[in-house]
Amino acid sequence: MPNPNTGLTQIKSTDINDGSITNAKVSPSIPATKFDIDLSASEAQHPFNIGVLGFKMAVNEGLTVYNLVDGIVDEFHSESGIDTSENSNATYDSTSDFYSNQSGPNPVPAPQAQRTSFTTVGPATYSVPATTTGINVLVVGGGGAGANTNQYTQSAGGGAGGLTYLTNLPVTSGASIPLYVGSGGGLNPMNNPALSWTAYYVPSPTKSPPQGNYSGTAPHSGHVYAGEDSYFGPIGPQGTITAEGGGRGDAYSNPYGAASPTATWWETNRYWNHGGSGGGAAQYPTNAGGESTQNDNHPVAPFGVPEPAGHPGGIPEEGLVPTPLQSTADLVGTYGTDGGPTQASGGANNAQSSAGGGAAQPGGEATGGNGLSYTIADGSTQTYYAGGGGAYPTLSESLGGGGTSNVYNGDADPGTMNTGSGGGGGAANFNNPSYSLKGRGGYGGSGIVIVADATQLITNTSMTLISDTFTANSTPSTARLVVFAEVPDDLNTDFSASVTRDNTTYDAVTLTDEGYQAGSSGIKIFSGSTPLTGSASPQVQLRWKIVGSSLTGNNKIHGVALQWA
Repeated sequence: MPNPNTGLTQIKSTDINDGSITNAKVSPSIPATKFDIDLSASEAQHPFNIGVLGFKMAVNEGLTVYNLVDGIVDEFHSESGIDTSENSNATYDSTSDFYSNQSGPNPVPAPQAQRTSFTTVGPATYSVPATTTGINVLVVGGGGAGANTNQYTQSAGGGAGGLTYLTNLPVTSGASIPLYVGSGGGLNPMNNPALSWTAYYVPSPTKSPPQGNYSGTAPHSGHVYAGEDSYFGPIGPQGTITAEGGGRGDAYSNPYGAASPTATWWETNRYWNHGGSGGGAAQYPTNAGGESTQNDNHPVAPFGVPEPAGHPGGIPEEGLVPTPLQSTADLVGTYGTDGGPTQASGGANNAQSSAGGGAAQPGGEATGGNGLSYTIADGSTQTYYAGGGGAYPTLSESLGGGGTSNVYNGDADPGTMNTGSGGGGGAANFNNPSYSLKGRGGYGGSGIVIVADATQLITNTSMTLISDTFTANSTPSTARLVVFAEVPDDLNTDFSASVTRDNTTYDAVTLTDEGYQAGSSGIKIFSGSTPLTGSASPQVQLRWKIVGSSLTGNNKIHGVALQWA
Protein backbone atom coordinates (compact mmCIF):
# COMPACT_ATOMS: atom_id res chain seq x y z
CA MET A 1 0.00 0.00 0.00
CA PRO A 2 1.48 3.39 -0.99
CA ASN A 3 2.51 5.84 1.74
CA PRO A 4 -0.24 8.53 1.85
CA ASN A 5 2.38 11.26 2.25
CA THR A 6 4.91 10.17 -0.34
CA GLY A 7 2.98 7.79 -2.57
CA LEU A 8 5.94 5.36 -2.30
CA THR A 9 5.53 1.65 -1.76
CA GLN A 10 9.16 1.24 -0.65
CA ILE A 11 11.97 3.49 0.50
CA LYS A 12 15.26 3.35 -1.32
CA SER A 13 18.55 4.94 -0.27
CA THR A 14 18.03 7.50 -3.04
CA ASP A 15 14.93 8.69 -1.18
CA ILE A 16 16.87 9.55 2.00
CA ASN A 17 18.78 12.80 2.34
CA ASP A 18 22.21 12.74 3.95
CA GLY A 19 21.96 13.07 7.69
CA SER A 20 18.19 12.67 7.81
CA ILE A 21 18.41 9.46 9.86
CA THR A 22 20.25 10.28 13.08
CA ASN A 23 21.41 7.95 15.83
CA ALA A 24 18.49 9.01 18.01
CA LYS A 25 16.01 7.92 15.33
CA VAL A 26 17.35 4.38 15.15
CA SER A 27 16.29 1.89 17.81
CA PRO A 28 19.19 -0.14 19.20
CA SER A 29 16.84 -3.18 19.38
CA ILE A 30 16.47 -3.46 15.61
CA PRO A 31 18.18 -6.70 14.51
CA ALA A 32 20.69 -6.72 11.70
CA THR A 33 18.25 -8.57 9.42
CA LYS A 34 16.02 -5.49 9.33
CA PHE A 35 18.72 -3.54 7.51
CA ASP A 36 17.96 -5.11 4.16
CA ILE A 37 18.36 -1.82 2.26
CA ASP A 38 18.45 -1.37 -1.48
CA LEU A 39 21.97 -0.11 -2.08
CA SER A 40 21.59 1.65 -5.44
CA ALA A 41 22.96 4.86 -6.96
CA SER A 42 23.89 6.93 -3.91
CA GLU A 43 25.10 3.89 -1.99
CA ALA A 44 27.52 3.17 -4.77
CA GLN A 45 29.32 6.36 -3.74
CA HIS A 46 29.22 5.50 0.00
CA PRO A 47 28.84 1.73 0.06
CA PHE A 48 29.83 1.19 3.70
CA ASN A 49 27.87 3.75 5.73
CA ILE A 50 25.92 0.86 7.15
CA GLY A 51 29.13 -0.35 8.86
CA VAL A 52 29.38 2.69 11.11
CA LEU A 53 25.68 2.44 11.93
CA GLY A 54 25.92 -1.26 12.68
CA PHE A 55 29.00 -0.67 14.80
CA LYS A 56 27.22 1.95 16.92
CA MET A 57 24.35 -0.48 17.38
CA ALA A 58 26.72 -3.24 18.44
CA VAL A 59 28.24 -0.93 21.02
CA ASN A 60 24.83 0.06 22.33
CA GLU A 61 23.58 -3.51 22.56
CA GLY A 62 26.77 -4.97 24.00
CA LEU A 63 26.94 -7.68 21.39
CA THR A 64 29.98 -9.84 20.92
CA VAL A 65 29.85 -10.32 17.16
CA TYR A 66 27.29 -8.44 15.12
CA ASN A 67 26.84 -10.00 11.67
CA LEU A 68 26.11 -7.86 8.63
CA VAL A 69 25.59 -8.80 5.02
CA ASP A 70 29.15 -8.94 3.65
CA GLY A 71 30.60 -7.75 6.94
CA ILE A 72 31.28 -8.28 10.62
CA VAL A 73 31.23 -6.04 13.70
CA ASP A 74 33.21 -7.23 16.71
CA GLU A 75 32.94 -5.16 19.90
CA PHE A 76 35.36 -7.40 21.87
CA HIS A 77 33.05 -8.64 24.60
CA SER A 78 35.12 -11.79 24.31
CA GLU A 79 38.13 -13.00 22.35
CA SER A 80 35.96 -14.75 19.77
CA GLY A 81 36.65 -13.38 16.33
CA ILE A 82 40.37 -12.84 17.09
CA ASP A 83 43.21 -15.13 16.08
CA THR A 84 44.96 -15.10 19.43
CA SER A 85 47.73 -17.42 18.22
CA GLU A 86 49.05 -14.77 15.83
CA ASN A 87 48.73 -11.79 18.15
CA SER A 88 51.80 -10.13 19.54
CA ASN A 89 51.85 -7.88 22.63
CA ALA A 90 48.08 -7.46 22.33
CA THR A 91 46.65 -8.02 25.79
CA TYR A 92 42.93 -8.52 26.30
CA ASP A 93 41.21 -6.75 29.19
CA SER A 94 38.07 -8.75 29.97
CA THR A 95 36.81 -6.19 32.47
CA SER A 96 36.65 -3.27 30.06
CA ASP A 97 36.56 -5.26 26.79
CA PHE A 98 39.56 -4.00 24.86
CA TYR A 99 42.95 -5.02 23.48
CA SER A 100 46.01 -2.90 24.17
CA ASN A 101 49.78 -2.85 23.96
CA GLN A 102 49.97 -2.59 27.74
CA SER A 103 50.31 -5.81 29.72
CA GLY A 104 50.07 -6.62 33.38
CA PRO A 105 49.98 -6.20 36.19
CA ASN A 106 53.43 -7.77 36.27
CA PRO A 107 55.72 -8.26 39.28
CA VAL A 108 58.43 -5.63 39.39
CA PRO A 109 61.94 -7.12 39.73
CA ALA A 110 63.63 -5.83 42.88
CA PRO A 111 66.46 -4.02 41.06
CA GLN A 112 64.00 -2.11 38.86
CA ALA A 113 61.46 -1.21 41.54
CA GLN A 114 61.03 2.49 42.28
CA ARG A 115 61.51 3.11 46.01
CA THR A 116 60.69 6.16 48.05
CA SER A 117 61.71 6.61 51.71
CA PHE A 118 59.93 9.36 53.63
CA THR A 119 62.17 10.39 56.51
CA THR A 120 61.19 13.97 57.37
CA VAL A 121 58.82 14.19 60.32
CA GLY A 122 55.42 15.52 59.33
CA PRO A 123 52.96 15.21 56.42
CA ALA A 124 53.96 14.26 52.87
CA THR A 125 52.42 12.83 49.70
CA TYR A 126 53.29 9.76 47.68
CA SER A 127 52.63 10.06 43.95
CA VAL A 128 51.90 6.71 42.31
CA PRO A 129 53.99 6.25 39.12
CA ALA A 130 52.05 6.18 35.87
CA THR A 131 52.39 2.43 35.29
CA THR A 132 52.34 1.20 38.91
CA THR A 133 49.34 -0.92 39.92
CA GLY A 134 50.48 -2.35 43.27
CA ILE A 135 52.88 -1.34 46.03
CA ASN A 136 54.64 -2.66 49.12
CA VAL A 137 54.53 -0.35 52.15
CA LEU A 138 56.46 -0.25 55.43
CA VAL A 139 55.10 2.11 58.09
CA VAL A 140 56.89 2.58 61.44
CA GLY A 141 55.66 4.89 64.20
CA GLY A 142 57.93 7.13 66.25
CA GLY A 143 59.65 5.55 69.25
CA GLY A 144 58.84 6.51 72.83
CA ALA A 145 61.29 8.44 75.04
CA GLY A 146 63.22 6.83 77.87
CA ALA A 147 62.60 8.18 81.37
CA ASN A 148 64.89 10.53 83.28
CA THR A 149 66.27 9.30 86.59
CA ASN A 150 64.84 10.14 89.99
CA GLN A 151 66.63 9.59 93.25
CA TYR A 152 69.28 7.02 92.54
CA THR A 153 67.38 4.53 90.47
CA GLN A 154 67.70 3.39 86.94
CA SER A 155 64.83 4.54 84.71
CA ALA A 156 62.98 2.54 82.06
CA GLY A 157 63.57 2.52 78.30
CA GLY A 158 61.01 3.73 75.76
CA GLY A 159 58.98 1.39 73.61
CA ALA A 160 59.46 1.15 69.85
CA GLY A 161 56.88 2.46 67.45
CA GLY A 162 54.42 0.00 65.98
CA LEU A 163 55.41 -1.56 62.65
CA THR A 164 53.18 -2.57 59.74
CA TYR A 165 54.34 -4.10 56.46
CA LEU A 166 51.89 -4.91 53.67
CA THR A 167 52.51 -6.14 50.15
CA ASN A 168 50.75 -5.89 46.80
CA LEU A 169 48.34 -3.18 47.82
CA PRO A 170 46.36 -2.09 44.75
CA VAL A 171 46.73 1.57 43.81
CA THR A 172 45.51 3.81 41.04
CA SER A 173 48.21 4.90 38.63
CA GLY A 174 48.95 8.60 39.01
CA ALA A 175 47.09 8.92 42.32
CA SER A 176 48.35 11.02 45.25
CA ILE A 177 48.31 9.28 48.63
CA PRO A 178 48.77 11.26 51.88
CA LEU A 179 51.10 10.04 54.58
CA TYR A 180 52.68 11.14 57.85
CA VAL A 181 56.03 10.35 59.47
CA GLY A 182 55.71 10.29 63.25
CA SER A 183 58.10 12.07 65.58
CA GLY A 184 60.02 10.31 68.30
CA GLY A 185 59.03 11.16 71.87
CA GLY A 186 60.88 14.06 73.52
CA LEU A 187 62.95 13.92 76.68
CA ASN A 188 60.90 12.54 79.55
CA PRO A 189 61.17 14.27 82.98
CA MET A 190 58.57 11.99 84.52
CA ASN A 191 58.45 12.59 88.31
CA ASN A 192 61.51 14.77 88.70
CA PRO A 193 60.53 18.46 88.52
CA ALA A 194 64.18 19.45 88.49
CA LEU A 195 64.54 17.91 85.07
CA SER A 196 61.86 19.74 83.12
CA TRP A 197 61.31 18.59 79.58
CA THR A 198 61.59 22.06 78.12
CA ALA A 199 65.04 22.48 79.58
CA TYR A 200 66.39 19.57 77.62
CA TYR A 201 64.69 19.97 74.28
CA VAL A 202 67.64 22.09 73.13
CA PRO A 203 69.83 20.10 70.73
CA SER A 204 72.83 18.68 72.49
CA PRO A 205 76.24 18.85 70.78
CA THR A 206 77.23 15.70 72.63
CA LYS A 207 74.60 13.62 70.95
CA SER A 208 74.83 11.95 67.57
CA PRO A 209 72.40 12.60 66.06
CA PRO A 210 71.49 15.76 68.01
CA GLN A 211 68.18 16.10 69.77
CA GLY A 212 66.37 17.40 66.75
CA ASN A 213 64.46 14.18 66.31
CA TYR A 214 61.31 15.43 67.94
CA SER A 215 58.92 17.56 65.90
CA GLY A 216 57.03 19.25 68.72
CA THR A 217 53.59 18.05 67.65
CA ALA A 218 51.45 15.96 69.96
CA PRO A 219 51.66 12.18 69.48
CA HIS A 220 48.77 9.74 69.53
CA SER A 221 48.61 9.69 73.30
CA GLY A 222 48.37 13.45 73.52
CA HIS A 223 51.77 13.97 75.14
CA VAL A 224 55.28 14.62 73.96
CA TYR A 225 56.95 11.74 75.74
CA ALA A 226 55.31 8.99 73.74
CA GLY A 227 56.13 8.52 70.08
CA GLU A 228 53.89 9.91 67.39
CA ASP A 229 51.79 7.84 64.99
CA SER A 230 52.90 7.32 61.39
CA TYR A 231 50.34 6.55 58.71
CA PHE A 232 49.92 5.92 54.98
CA GLY A 233 46.63 6.48 53.19
CA PRO A 234 43.77 6.26 52.91
CA ILE A 235 44.02 4.04 49.84
CA GLY A 236 40.52 3.98 48.41
CA PRO A 237 38.22 1.56 50.18
CA GLN A 238 41.11 -0.18 51.89
CA GLY A 239 41.58 2.56 54.44
CA THR A 240 44.68 3.86 56.20
CA ILE A 241 47.76 1.98 57.37
CA THR A 242 48.68 3.27 60.84
CA ALA A 243 51.69 2.48 63.00
CA GLU A 244 51.24 3.74 66.55
CA GLY A 245 53.88 5.72 68.36
CA GLY A 246 55.80 3.82 71.06
CA GLY A 247 55.04 4.14 74.77
CA ARG A 248 57.38 6.16 77.02
CA GLY A 249 59.46 4.59 79.75
CA ASP A 250 58.42 4.84 83.40
CA ALA A 251 60.52 6.33 86.16
CA TYR A 252 60.98 5.80 89.89
CA SER A 253 57.99 6.59 92.12
CA ASN A 254 55.51 6.94 89.32
CA PRO A 255 52.29 6.65 91.34
CA TYR A 256 50.47 5.35 88.29
CA GLY A 257 47.18 6.56 89.67
CA ALA A 258 47.89 5.88 93.34
CA ALA A 259 46.98 8.38 96.03
CA SER A 260 49.46 11.22 96.20
CA PRO A 261 49.47 14.99 95.86
CA THR A 262 49.84 14.53 92.12
CA ALA A 263 47.36 11.65 91.80
CA THR A 264 45.05 13.54 89.46
CA TRP A 265 47.90 14.41 87.12
CA TRP A 266 49.16 10.85 86.99
CA GLU A 267 45.72 9.36 86.74
CA THR A 268 45.06 11.43 83.64
CA ASN A 269 48.31 10.44 81.99
CA ARG A 270 48.93 6.96 83.29
CA TYR A 271 48.66 5.25 79.93
CA TRP A 272 51.51 7.04 78.32
CA ASN A 273 53.62 3.92 78.41
CA HIS A 274 51.18 2.07 76.12
CA GLY A 275 51.61 2.34 72.38
CA GLY A 276 52.90 0.55 69.28
CA SER A 277 55.27 -1.23 71.66
CA GLY A 278 55.05 -0.58 75.39
CA GLY A 279 57.61 1.34 77.41
CA GLY A 280 59.47 -0.30 80.28
CA ALA A 281 58.18 -0.28 83.86
CA ALA A 282 59.56 1.59 86.90
CA GLN A 283 60.28 -0.08 90.22
CA TYR A 284 57.88 1.80 92.48
CA PRO A 285 55.09 1.01 92.65
CA THR A 286 55.36 -2.46 91.19
CA ASN A 287 54.00 -2.09 87.63
CA ALA A 288 53.80 -4.06 84.47
CA GLY A 289 55.41 -2.63 81.40
CA GLY A 290 53.35 -0.67 78.93
CA GLU A 291 51.15 -2.74 76.63
CA SER A 292 51.30 -2.93 72.87
CA THR A 293 48.06 -1.64 71.36
CA GLN A 294 49.20 -1.80 67.73
CA ASN A 295 47.37 -4.95 66.70
CA ASP A 296 44.26 -4.18 68.75
CA ASN A 297 43.85 -0.75 67.20
CA HIS A 298 45.22 -1.39 63.70
CA PRO A 299 44.93 -5.04 62.59
CA VAL A 300 45.88 -5.95 59.06
CA ALA A 301 42.58 -7.71 58.36
CA PRO A 302 40.99 -4.73 56.56
CA PHE A 303 43.59 -5.09 53.82
CA GLY A 304 42.89 -8.75 53.20
CA VAL A 305 46.50 -9.74 53.88
CA PRO A 306 46.99 -13.19 55.41
CA GLU A 307 48.60 -13.18 58.81
CA PRO A 308 52.00 -14.81 59.30
CA ALA A 309 51.74 -18.43 60.42
CA GLY A 310 51.23 -18.70 64.14
CA HIS A 311 50.07 -15.09 64.54
CA PRO A 312 46.31 -14.93 64.05
CA GLY A 313 45.26 -11.30 64.16
CA GLY A 314 48.85 -10.08 64.28
CA ILE A 315 51.31 -10.22 67.13
CA PRO A 316 49.41 -11.03 70.35
CA GLU A 317 49.03 -8.38 73.02
CA GLU A 318 51.32 -10.31 75.33
CA GLY A 319 54.11 -9.71 72.88
CA LEU A 320 55.38 -13.27 72.79
CA VAL A 321 57.05 -13.85 69.46
CA PRO A 322 58.91 -17.06 68.61
CA THR A 323 62.64 -16.47 68.38
CA PRO A 324 62.94 -17.57 64.71
CA LEU A 325 60.83 -14.61 63.64
CA GLN A 326 63.54 -12.20 64.71
CA SER A 327 65.89 -13.35 62.00
CA THR A 328 63.23 -13.54 59.29
CA ALA A 329 63.12 -10.66 56.85
CA ASP A 330 60.06 -8.99 55.33
CA LEU A 331 57.32 -10.37 57.58
CA VAL A 332 53.89 -9.26 56.46
CA GLY A 333 51.60 -8.03 59.22
CA THR A 334 51.36 -5.54 62.07
CA TYR A 335 53.74 -5.82 65.02
CA GLY A 336 54.47 -4.55 68.51
CA THR A 337 55.20 -6.04 71.94
CA ASP A 338 54.92 -5.12 75.61
CA GLY A 339 57.49 -3.31 77.68
CA GLY A 340 59.42 -5.25 80.31
CA PRO A 341 58.06 -5.73 83.85
CA THR A 342 59.46 -3.95 86.89
CA GLN A 343 62.61 -5.33 88.51
CA ALA A 344 62.86 -5.79 92.25
CA SER A 345 65.42 -3.73 94.14
CA GLY A 346 68.74 -5.46 93.84
CA GLY A 347 67.39 -7.65 91.00
CA ALA A 348 69.12 -8.62 87.83
CA ASN A 349 71.79 -6.08 87.01
CA ASN A 350 70.39 -4.08 89.91
CA ALA A 351 68.44 -2.36 87.15
CA GLN A 352 65.23 -1.74 89.14
CA SER A 353 63.45 -0.68 85.93
CA SER A 354 62.96 -2.47 82.61
CA ALA A 355 63.53 -1.95 78.91
CA GLY A 356 61.03 -1.02 76.19
CA GLY A 357 59.41 -3.52 73.85
CA GLY A 358 60.46 -3.93 70.21
CA ALA A 359 58.53 -5.09 67.14
CA ALA A 360 59.68 -8.70 67.53
CA GLN A 361 60.51 -9.06 71.21
CA PRO A 362 59.20 -7.70 74.53
CA GLY A 363 61.40 -5.51 76.69
CA GLY A 364 63.79 -7.32 79.03
CA GLU A 365 65.60 -6.51 82.24
CA ALA A 366 68.26 -4.38 80.59
CA THR A 367 68.27 -4.59 76.78
CA GLY A 368 65.35 -3.39 74.73
CA GLY A 369 63.33 -5.84 72.69
CA ASN A 370 64.61 -6.54 69.19
CA GLY A 371 62.96 -5.16 66.08
CA LEU A 372 62.27 -6.75 62.70
CA SER A 373 64.27 -6.53 59.47
CA TYR A 374 63.08 -5.51 55.99
CA THR A 375 64.75 -5.17 52.60
CA ILE A 376 62.30 -2.66 51.18
CA ALA A 377 64.71 0.31 51.43
CA ASP A 378 67.01 -0.94 48.64
CA GLY A 379 65.62 -4.36 47.73
CA SER A 380 68.41 -6.47 49.25
CA THR A 381 69.87 -5.13 52.52
CA GLN A 382 68.19 -6.27 55.72
CA THR A 383 67.61 -3.19 57.87
CA TYR A 384 66.18 -3.50 61.37
CA TYR A 385 63.40 -1.22 62.59
CA ALA A 386 61.48 -0.68 65.83
CA GLY A 387 63.90 -1.79 68.55
CA GLY A 388 63.08 -1.04 72.20
CA GLY A 389 65.11 1.31 74.44
CA GLY A 390 67.43 -0.16 77.09
CA ALA A 391 67.27 0.29 80.88
CA TYR A 392 70.77 -0.45 82.15
CA PRO A 393 74.23 0.84 81.24
CA THR A 394 75.37 -1.60 78.58
CA LEU A 395 77.03 -1.62 75.24
CA SER A 396 74.39 -3.98 73.93
CA GLU A 397 71.80 -2.27 71.74
CA SER A 398 68.59 -3.89 70.53
CA LEU A 399 68.31 -4.85 66.90
CA GLY A 400 66.38 -1.96 65.44
CA GLY A 401 68.23 1.05 66.86
CA GLY A 402 66.93 1.28 70.43
CA GLY A 403 68.94 3.64 72.63
CA THR A 404 70.99 2.39 75.57
CA SER A 405 71.33 3.68 79.10
CA ASN A 406 74.98 4.17 78.30
CA VAL A 407 76.76 5.57 81.41
CA TYR A 408 76.05 6.25 85.06
CA ASN A 409 74.78 9.74 85.78
CA GLY A 410 74.87 10.52 82.09
CA ASP A 411 72.38 11.07 79.33
CA ALA A 412 71.02 7.95 77.72
CA ASP A 413 71.36 7.42 74.00
CA PRO A 414 68.40 8.31 71.83
CA GLY A 415 66.70 5.91 69.49
CA THR A 416 68.12 5.92 65.98
CA MET A 417 66.38 8.35 63.65
CA ASN A 418 63.96 6.87 61.09
CA THR A 419 63.84 3.47 62.76
CA GLY A 420 60.99 4.11 65.23
CA SER A 421 63.21 2.86 68.07
CA GLY A 422 62.77 3.70 71.75
CA GLY A 423 65.11 5.94 73.75
CA GLY A 424 67.27 4.55 76.54
CA GLY A 425 66.38 5.07 80.20
CA GLY A 426 68.44 7.57 82.20
CA ALA A 427 71.25 6.01 84.24
CA ALA A 428 72.12 6.73 87.86
CA ASN A 429 74.70 5.51 90.33
CA PHE A 430 72.38 3.61 92.60
CA ASN A 431 75.32 2.74 94.87
CA ASN A 432 75.87 6.41 95.76
CA PRO A 433 72.59 8.26 96.34
CA SER A 434 74.43 11.44 97.25
CA TYR A 435 75.21 12.06 93.58
CA SER A 436 73.33 15.15 92.50
CA LEU A 437 73.73 14.53 88.76
CA LYS A 438 71.10 12.23 87.39
CA GLY A 439 70.93 10.83 83.91
CA ARG A 440 68.38 12.01 81.35
CA GLY A 441 66.39 9.59 79.20
CA GLY A 442 67.01 9.51 75.47
CA TYR A 443 64.36 10.69 73.04
CA GLY A 444 62.69 8.22 70.72
CA GLY A 445 63.79 7.70 67.15
CA SER A 446 61.53 9.17 64.48
CA GLY A 447 59.42 6.86 62.35
CA ILE A 448 59.59 6.19 58.64
CA VAL A 449 57.38 5.33 55.67
CA ILE A 450 58.88 3.41 52.74
CA VAL A 451 57.01 2.61 49.52
CA ALA A 452 58.20 0.33 46.71
CA ASP A 453 56.63 -0.74 43.42
CA ALA A 454 55.25 -4.27 43.56
CA THR A 455 53.34 -4.67 40.30
CA GLN A 456 53.25 -2.61 37.15
CA LEU A 457 51.83 -2.36 33.67
CA ILE A 458 54.37 -2.73 30.86
CA THR A 459 53.81 -0.58 27.77
CA ASN A 460 55.08 -2.52 24.77
CA THR A 461 56.46 -0.47 21.88
CA SER A 462 54.98 -2.85 19.32
CA MET A 463 51.69 -4.69 18.91
CA THR A 464 49.95 -6.92 16.36
CA LEU A 465 46.24 -7.77 16.49
CA ILE A 466 44.75 -10.05 13.79
CA SER A 467 41.19 -11.24 13.28
CA ASP A 468 39.91 -14.67 12.46
CA THR A 469 39.18 -15.43 8.81
CA PHE A 470 35.78 -14.44 7.42
CA THR A 471 34.59 -16.02 4.17
CA ALA A 472 32.92 -13.86 1.51
CA ASN A 473 30.23 -15.23 -0.82
CA SER A 474 32.19 -13.99 -3.84
CA THR A 475 35.51 -12.34 -4.53
CA PRO A 476 35.47 -8.84 -2.99
CA SER A 477 37.24 -5.93 -4.62
CA THR A 478 36.93 -3.35 -1.85
CA ALA A 479 37.00 -3.37 1.93
CA ARG A 480 36.18 -0.84 4.59
CA LEU A 481 37.52 -0.94 8.15
CA VAL A 482 35.95 0.81 11.14
CA VAL A 483 38.06 0.91 14.35
CA PHE A 484 36.64 1.88 17.74
CA ALA A 485 39.72 2.84 19.75
CA GLU A 486 41.80 5.16 21.92
CA VAL A 487 44.90 6.05 19.91
CA PRO A 488 47.40 8.38 21.63
CA ASP A 489 50.15 7.52 19.14
CA ASP A 490 50.34 8.73 15.52
CA LEU A 491 47.53 7.39 13.35
CA ASN A 492 48.54 5.54 10.17
CA THR A 493 52.24 5.60 11.09
CA ASP A 494 52.75 4.26 14.61
CA PHE A 495 49.23 2.81 14.59
CA SER A 496 48.21 1.30 11.22
CA ALA A 497 45.59 -1.05 9.78
CA SER A 498 45.23 -3.33 6.74
CA VAL A 499 42.89 -5.93 5.18
CA THR A 500 43.49 -9.07 3.10
CA ARG A 501 41.20 -11.14 0.85
CA ASP A 502 43.59 -14.02 0.22
CA ASN A 503 45.15 -14.38 3.68
CA THR A 504 48.49 -13.40 2.16
CA THR A 505 48.51 -9.88 0.71
CA TYR A 506 47.50 -7.15 3.22
CA ASP A 507 46.34 -3.85 1.70
CA ALA A 508 46.87 -0.76 3.85
CA VAL A 509 43.83 1.19 5.08
CA THR A 510 44.25 4.91 5.72
CA LEU A 511 42.18 5.63 8.84
CA THR A 512 40.44 8.95 9.43
CA ASP A 513 38.58 10.28 12.45
CA GLU A 514 34.78 10.00 11.98
CA GLY A 515 34.18 12.66 14.64
CA TYR A 516 32.32 10.26 16.96
CA GLN A 517 33.47 10.02 20.60
CA ALA A 518 31.96 7.83 23.32
CA GLY A 519 31.49 10.15 26.30
CA SER A 520 34.63 11.46 28.00
CA SER A 521 36.62 8.25 27.66
CA GLY A 522 38.49 9.35 24.56
CA ILE A 523 37.21 6.40 22.51
CA LYS A 524 36.72 7.42 18.88
CA ILE A 525 35.62 5.83 15.61
CA PHE A 526 38.21 5.74 12.85
CA SER A 527 37.43 4.42 9.38
CA GLY A 528 38.98 3.94 5.96
CA SER A 529 38.66 1.93 2.72
CA THR A 530 41.06 0.13 0.43
CA PRO A 531 41.02 -1.83 -2.84
CA LEU A 532 41.78 -5.51 -2.32
CA THR A 533 44.61 -6.79 -4.49
CA GLY A 534 45.44 -10.26 -3.23
CA SER A 535 45.79 -12.83 -6.01
CA ALA A 536 46.31 -16.06 -4.13
CA SER A 537 43.54 -18.62 -4.15
CA PRO A 538 40.95 -18.56 -2.76
CA GLN A 539 40.27 -14.83 -2.83
CA VAL A 540 37.38 -14.90 -0.35
CA GLN A 541 39.40 -15.25 2.89
CA LEU A 542 39.07 -11.85 4.58
CA ARG A 543 41.00 -10.73 7.65
CA TRP A 544 41.93 -7.40 9.22
CA LYS A 545 45.19 -6.58 10.94
CA ILE A 546 46.25 -3.72 13.25
CA VAL A 547 49.96 -3.11 13.81
CA GLY A 548 51.61 -0.80 16.32
CA SER A 549 55.25 0.27 16.09
CA SER A 550 57.35 2.74 18.08
CA LEU A 551 54.41 3.04 20.50
CA THR A 552 54.86 5.34 23.47
CA GLY A 553 51.35 5.31 24.97
CA ASN A 554 48.64 2.84 25.85
CA ASN A 555 46.64 2.25 22.65
CA LYS A 556 43.30 0.59 23.39
CA ILE A 557 41.23 -1.10 20.66
CA HIS A 558 37.62 -1.55 21.75
CA GLY A 559 36.19 -3.00 18.54
CA VAL A 560 36.57 -3.42 14.80
CA ALA A 561 34.04 -3.61 11.93
CA LEU A 562 35.02 -5.05 8.57
CA GLN A 563 32.87 -4.83 5.40
CA TRP A 564 33.54 -5.89 1.87
CA ALA A 565 31.93 -5.45 -1.55
